[in-house]
Amino acid sequence: MAGVVVDKLTISVRTDDSRLPDVSSKVGILPSEDLNSNFYRLSNHFVPVRYELEFQPDVSNHRFRANEIIQIEVCGACASEAGRKESSPRELRQCRLVLHGIELVIRREDVFIVLEDDKILQCISVVDHPETSETLEFYFDEVLPQETGQRFAFHIDYYEGLIHTGLVSQGLFYSSSSDPGFLATHLEPTNARKLFPCFDEPSFKAVFKLSVVVDPSFMVVSNMPLVHEENICAWLAPSRSKGASHLLSSTGCVEKCHPSGGELSRRNDCVQRTSSSSVLMDVQTSVYFRRFVFEETPPMHTCILGFNVGKFSILEWYCSRLGIRYRVVFPCNQPASSARYALDLLNMAVNFFNSFFNFRIGLKKLDVVALECFQSLGMENWGMINILMEYLLVKDSTPVERRQRIARLVGHEVCHHWFGNRLSIEWWNDIWLKEGLCRLLEYHFVDACFPDWGIWDDFIGTAANASLDEDAVAARTHPLRYCDGRPRRVSTGFDAISYGKGAALLRLLFALLGLPALKRATARLLHADARAHLGRFKRALLEGGGGHSAVVVERVLRLAERAGHPYLLIRRGGPGAYRLSQYAMPTLRRGVLPEWVRRGALGGLSALPTDTTFVWDPTRLLRRQPNGEPFVFPMVVLEASRGARTVYELFVDHNEAEYRVHDGKGRTDTVSPTNDFGDYELCYFNYGATGLLRCDHDLALWRQIFKFAAFLHSEDHITITATLSSLRNVLVGRFPYEPDGDRCTLMLEWLSILTTSTKKMSSFLWDFITTYLEKFVYLVQGQECSHAVYNFVKGLYDPLLRQNLITFFATEDPLNFKVHRHISCTTVNKVLGVLVLCGSSFLMEEAAEMGFSVLAALGQRSLVESMSSISPASARGRRGVNFMNSAHVQSATIALFYLALYDPSRWWGCIAGIVAGFCSLDTVFLEQNIHLCIPKIVIESHKIMEVLPVVLPAFFSMVDDRAFDFMANVLNIFSNVPDMVMRSLLWNTRFLVYLLSHCNLTLKPLVMDNLAFHAAKLCSNSHVIALLYAYFTRQNSNISESSLFQALLLSEEEEAAAMVREGEAGNHLSPNMLESFSAMTVNCVWIAYCRTHIEQFLRKRLDQGA
Repeated sequence: MAGVVVDKLTISVRTDDSRLPDVSSKVGILPSEDLNSNFYRLSNHFVPVRYELEFQPDVSNHRFRANEIIQIEVCGACASEAGRKESSPRELRQCRLVLHGIELVIRREDVFIVLEDDKILQCISVVDHPETSETLEFYFDEVLPQETGQRFAFHIDYYEGLIHTGLVSQGLFYSSSSDPGFLATHLEPTNARKLFPCFDEPSFKAVFKLSVVVDPSFMVVSNMPLVHEENICAWLAPSRSKGASHLLSSTGCVEKCHPSGGELSRRNDCVQRTSSSSVLMDVQTSVYFRRFVFEETPPMHTCILGFNVGKFSILEWYCSRLGIRYRVVFPCNQPASSARYALDLLNMAVNFFNSFFNFRIGLKKLDVVALECFQSLGMENWGMINILMEYLLVKDSTPVERRQRIARLVGHEVCHHWFGNRLSIEWWNDIWLKEGLCRLLEYHFVDACFPDWGIWDDFIGTAANASLDEDAVAARTHPLRYCDGRPRRVSTGFDAISYGKGAALLRLLFALLGLPALKRATARLLHADARAHLGRFKRALLEGGGGHSAVVVERVLRLAERAGHPYLLIRRGGPGAYRLSQYAMPTLRRGVLPEWVRRGALGGLSALPTDTTFVWDPTRLLRRQPNGEPFVFPMVVLEASRGARTVYELFVDHNEAEYRVHDGKGRTDTVSPTNDFGDYELCYFNYGATGLLRCDHDLALWRQIFKFAAFLHSEDHITITATLSSLRNVLVGRFPYEPDGDRCTLMLEWLSILTTSTKKMSSFLWDFITTYLEKFVYLVQGQECSHAVYNFVKGLYDPLLRQNLITFFATEDPLNFKVHRHISCTTVNKVLGVLVLCGSSFLMEEAAEMGFSVLAALGQRSLVESMSSISPASARGRRGVNFMNSAHVQSATIALFYLALYDPSRWWGCIAGIVAGFCSLDTVFLEQNIHLCIPKIVIESHKIMEVLPVVLPAFFSMVDDRAFDFMANVLNIFSNVPDMVMRSLLWNTRFLVYLLSHCNLTLKPLVMDNLAFHAAKLCSNSHVIALLYAYFTRQNSNISESSLFQALLLSEEEEAAAMVREGEAGNHLSPNMLESFSAMTVNCVWIAYCRTHIEQFLRKRLDQGA
């Protein structure tokens, strides 16, 4: 599964108690204690063999009707129940069947069991546990079969359930915002129980026979090929079967009718249905429904069952060699050309994974369905992958980054058919193994198909780095092998740690063992039809491996049992020796900066000494791992000396260790000597970015590594950049034995060296460092060093500017994109955004041309002529802008922000006119007050929602306080605003202070939450932080800096958490919000410490002519 799974319910519906008799009135007892536990798991006494399901959605009433038959087999004595704490007697438990089910309305009269001898057991009571175990207890009038191997058929003639919104995307939900007839299912991890009573745990596998009844203007696709479809006059509950022997042929009783024209027929090629009005069930007329019956599935667990209803077009291709029909299913209002890329990816992915796993999965068809509304990015239902439409269909203008993400996503979901579907997990604590492996292999797939994309840079910079950042937050970290077993909390395991860190751990493992070891292990499990349990996976890896492999597997996979990752500090020892010190990752409150504040003063930042370097001792300031137990982890070490390069494998297993060069310790592999390094000498730890750790060094070692920048791989460049960014809380000051220098300028030193090595700079690396530089530029805003920083940042992009690669009218060729030769439009726009903040004057003329292009696209030709009469001919908007092209939209947004920021007298009035027209606000008072001409601009209604995100960031850039009332009124209209608007607000601190200082302004909660989220990354203004803190905690806005530091930075993490829980100093703050404010405070303290050192470093660099 890809993407984020929602774990919050917006609808909570209890089973209809009026239909369910109280169990105590029938059998004289209360439900068992275990069933009232959030952690209840089903007994394996009964196991499902086959489900037979039929559904009919009733979209007008937001419900569905259904019937169900489950063939169940007795699998051994009820031993697993014996050890459970039960209040019901054994005889009663033998009359009970427990299934998962929630938000379903079931009457006991519609429930019965048919035994093998045709005897019928009547249900006498149904008890639900919606708040705890999400189970249903079905009690029957006689004892159920108890002998191993016996089978019986569990029937529900009729029940009802809910159709959820697309924002929930659980069970059956609406998958279109415009047509309620479009429906989809999403059952992972614990939502099959919202669709039908079932054994909703991944260890239970069964076959499924599915049929769906819908309005005849819609079609249905599901996991398996369509067997047949038929018109029916009405949907009727099935009559009671005569026995379990009739289960295979009992598919529900329907009345067939043949309206004029006979039965519909359809070929499975490019099918397109036109819309017609929905038809309600009416037995008395010739109105009919369409019943779709699908083939039986192979044995599988409940959460990969699914179906989609809609008016679809289908683009397909049949692979005769594999016998698989590939289909892209998408709404019929989308062009067929937009699906061709996805169809090609399906074919490539199946071929790749067939070869990789050396195992044919046995699919007859594989659909990928585009959903307009879907809370996840993708879901790997067997034979029918669901993917959010904007991450599947492409246009000619779709950026290369989006195409890369689509390729990864399709590869990920296809890979799950081998690892996750066919080879399924036993319980949710192995989510990391399922998702981590598919996350890793999606990159292998994309790299094999598109080698010029350099996709592994993205893995290091995005998947691995983001997971380590998340893993460093105490409130969110968890072991990889982890599961919160509460039904509504299982989905929390589908997070960046399980996906990204899980993939990084497996990448480390197979960097040491070799990728063939993974292929052999998965092939063994697939051929054995085993479960993807960590223990079995480990045994499969060890089969045929030697003693060293066993040690590697054991030590690496043991890391899955521990939360967090190590911070490794590396310092020079004696000659040829390196001292490795392992500590717990420094958090916001356990780094160097809080200690600097404590030692300095509590009177605010003005009382802190910023002109001297803070000298600190790691052994006193940093903390060891909990209980002093070090991580045992491997990493790869590169030794370069006298022109030769050698690679070693090293296991670190102590808090303090010494590594000696060329002593043979830990040596397992040697790379042929090369002459890349000349006469330099280097020992570089975590070479190739394979380790799960952050490596820090003393000043001398960092600078030695920087000298080798041109010879390291791009993965190492990204890792070094990510480390210097993530460890800023300890990358200040210096150690006692270091004579001079300050660690806070290391990132500037690194970037100045890295960006001059243009042959090693890729599009992704430019993008990665630009993301950091944007944050840096925001944090120095208003500081004495800001102009020096702006000039430094502009200088870093000189290599791109000299090649004329930075332009508001950049283009790209996604099909022929080469990451080390080309710069993507998305990256160009990011660079433009940073250069705008730094005040690059060379952008003005081209920005004006883009601004005129925007006005021309809005039909404001006369305004363009009047404004451009005093502009150069080249700046009159001759190059057009396409609002359907995301790159154009980004460029136009940045250009207008630039124009409004640096030429407000000409441009802000036009932008205000567009906004005022949309908001229906009078601008007369504003014109008189600020003496600007604000033209009345009327935008066509179908364009306004495309234009607003483009103009709003520029609109909120105005720094004239006479416009603030008007700007505030506009902001209050929106329930939420785009991220670019948040950046504009945080850049315009004068307006932001005005907003937060006026109590009469009530901003929307989502706007404020989003503002705090962005401020955690971009805000270092102590006044703004204090006002935000006062807003969220309902406190006096005059809170002092010292009080703010005490609450958010200097208190222990446990104390801060307690304050939030108890509603004391952290009143109204959630844990995530407290984390955001702690990050803001660190921003504030970090820039207070660094500003003098940064200015001195940049001045010295300028004096040296760098």
